[in-house]
Amino acid sequence: LPKAVANGTYIKARDKMAYGQYLAGIAFNNASLGYVHAMAYQLGGFYNLPHGVCNAILLPYVQEFNLIGNLERFAVIAKAMDLNVDGMSPFEAGEACVYGLKTFGRYLGIPQNLRSLGVDPADFEVMAENAMKDACAVINPRKAAKQQMIEIYQQACDGTRLNDTSLPDLWPCGQRSGHQKFRLASHLDMAQKERTIHD
Repeated sequence: LPKAVANGTYIKARDKMAYGQYLAGIAFNNASLGYVHAMAYQLGGFYNLPHGVCNAILLPYVQEFNLIGNLERFAVIAKAMDLNVDGMSPFEAGEACVYGLKTFGRYLGIPQNLRSLGVDPADFEVMAENAMKDACAVINPRKAAKQQMIEIYQQACDGTRLNDTSLPDLWPCGQRSGHQKFRLASHLDMAQKERTIHD
């Protein structure tokens, strides 16, 4: 993904991206989705915003809410993101995953909040009500009350800093308790600087 973003003419990276989205489609066709998509659908309906962009903005905030619903799964995702979480507890690894999602989006140029897209907080209550009725919401790993969903929209609207106080030096190039630097950040730095990427 970083290579495809850094150089849109890099065919191998674009090919792998196409294959990745194909696999993702198979996955959510079998497993359904969750609050991220349920909430993003409302943004698309109210504001005609691109669904993928809304998903990307909402993802770290919804996953921060979801974290306690399946800590072990988030630790697995952190490793899949190439984050060095060796020696961390499941909760610490899960927090690193969520924080990494937010930072990953920033590196890729994803808008960092909904307000920049013209979203009005006055619509959050009705959007939350609709999102809770959406079929995608049924399988979310943690259940939200309407006010909690409104708060997630508000956090994403403001670009509120994620709860990373226990991870002060993990991203993009810090170290924690002797752990190696996160390799993903260095990959992104390189991808942003490259104008021509060779196979």
